[in-house]
Amino acid sequence: MAPCTLERTETVGNDISISQYMTWQQFGGGFKIRYHMAPPFLARPDPRTGRIRKMTFGPRMKTVLAVLARMKRLRGTWLDPFGRTPERRMERSLVAEYERNLTFVSDGLTADNYEIAVEIAALPEQMRGYGPVKAANVARAKEREKELMRRFGEKAARAA
Repeated sequence: MAPCTLERTETVGNDISISQYMTWQQFGGGFKIRYHMAPPFLARPDPRTGRIRKMTFGPRMKTVLAVLARMKRLRGTWLDPFGRTPERRMERSLVAEYERNLTFVSDGLTADNYEIAVEIAALPEQMRGYGPVKAANVARAKEREKELMRRFGEKAARAA
């Protein structure tokens, strides 16, 4: 389970992947395509709710999305246009924390704390979504992680 979860944690579905997907869409009929997005460099928070407001873009946005899709090779490099956003920084730190947690768990794993170890390994599966949805899910998972790590450490200490 942990290797699969680690792979999912390291594979960040980011704005470039989304733009690639959105340019694949082919529609027929007499209607106009509108994109409702919150680009990290343009979107501003709603003063009332504090959440980022989505903006509406017309059909010309498809050209911008096609350019972003071609920039996929830049992902993870210093040229990544989205690599320095707070959300991407958080995602990179989550990967590092998860790896540290797996090392800690594997070093102290016993039959008594096995079930807790499985819960700890599965925590990243709860960190889903984008923007404020993901931030809320991460906060909930981090609270659960504190409790599970405390319980894991207590059982490992008793076994030693």
